[in-house]
Amino acid sequence: MKNKESEQMGYYRVRKNWNNGKWDSSQICAYTDKQKAIQECTEERVQQGYKVFDPDGKIVYPITLEKQTKVLKNDGVIPDDEIEYWNDIFNRKKLVHLDDLNVIINRYSELLNKNETKIVSHNGICMLRVPANRFQIKLVDKSKSNLDEDTYFNLGYFANFKEDGIFFTLPVANLVADLDENTLSSPCLKYLKERKVKDNKVYFYASQNASDQFKKKDVSTLIICNDNTVFIDKYNSLYDEDVKYAVSGAPIIIDGLRATTEYLDEGWDNSIVRPTVHGFLGVKDNYIYYFYIETKTSNCITSGEVYDKIKDCGFSDVIKVDGGGSFYCKINGEIQKSTSENRQINNIGVVM
Repeated sequence: MKNKESEQMGYYRVRKNWNNGKWDSSQICAYTDKQKAIQECTEERVQQGYKVFDPDGKIVYPITLEKQTKVLKNDGVIPDDEIEYWNDIFNRKKLVHLDDLNVIINRYSELLNKNETKIVSHNGICMLRVPANRFQIKLVDKSKSNLDEDTYFNLGYFANFKEDGIFFTLPVANLVADLDENTLSSPCLKYLKERKVKDNKVYFYASQNASDQFKKKDVSTLIICNDNTVFIDKYNSLYDEDVKYAVSGAPIIIDGLRATTEYLDEGWDNSIVRPTVHGFLGVKDNYIYYFYIETKTSNCITSGEVYDKIKDCGFSDVIKVDGGGSFYCKINGEIQKSTSENRQINNIGVVM
């Protein structure tokens, strides 16, 4: 309904001034339909100072540069180069018009969904789908339930040690993870620094392991690169500058195909395949999928028990990470699953 003089409630009004909702001589029209009011507020009229006011007097069109920039920068979802691109448009036009705004909203929604962590279900298994840029690996060396993160789970395998009466853990195979030196015991930090600690990150590779179990082996390892590309491949060592995070595990799926005894060739032994709760990391479309399965067979890999449950998920690669007494999974502050022992663990996966 088009109405030039109406002061009734519920109208979107095209005018220069709100004037407390009373009649204003600058008013061109009023509609109950917001989009129709916006269509009447042409670019020429915007340049003349016209705006669309909602029934409460809030300006709903045009959107100012300041307001739209805040939307673009929300959560850092829009990449910096795209922020610069759109800000260049805004700086030239000063005001965002309808066509630009629709493009931005569609693009923002697409990227927001792409960067969203989701819980998906498959064959009764709940899987946490995490974009690579929101997945963090932290070395903690603490009891598994004594951590502050809202969403985390135990991750890589480790070995236990004691020195000067202090119990501590060190990773096995490959691990690149964030750490806080102030929270680690002196013997733990000492041995980590014998490998490499730089800029609050530890670089610990199979080639540097104290034992011979993985020292000369190429081990299946999930890699997150600095550009947030994620994949699983076999490594004995890594080039520090390329790697953001890394954690090793026993192969379940390699290049889309079922793995059987390959884990033994990599240095893993049969202690990791017993019936218990196991954690897993899968890769698909540059997402990381974390999930856990409580297995029943004596060997969850060679029996095909795990593979049969996930074979049609479309994963390119899957590794098994630590479980058993180390297992712990908390999502959004709620414990999803934990074994009874509050074991001291070495590293965790965190959803940021």
